[in-house]
Amino acid sequence: GVVAAGDHLYGCSSSIWTCMEWKTGDVAWRDRGVGKGSLTWAEDRLYLVGEGGVVGLVKATPERYEELGRFEIEHGRQQAWAHPVVARGRLFVRTQDKLRCFEVREKKR
Repeated sequence: GVVAAGDHLYGCSSSIWTCMEWKTGDVAWRDRGVGKGSLTWAEDRLYLVGEGGVVGLVKATPERYEELGRFEIEHGRQQAWAHPVVARGRLFVRTQDKLRCFEVREKKR
């Protein structure tokens, strides 16, 4: 999958996460990140899910791949391929046999 944020596209191609300017096709950065997988975008953040169960939070910026955090989920014997979803401050990640929900809303201080 590919998401558009501002003037750039973000996605995974040949196991490499890539950011490119959509008007010109110029590549801004490439990084292996969490490994080959799927993504979604919400509030200037990319939520990546690698096929091996690594979930990463990445700043949606063309300057560089800037990973803000990551964690791993158990995904069973099959690879995790479903696209993550962010709704109402929660991240939903589905594997072959489970749906997980994580609170991602910024906590008020």
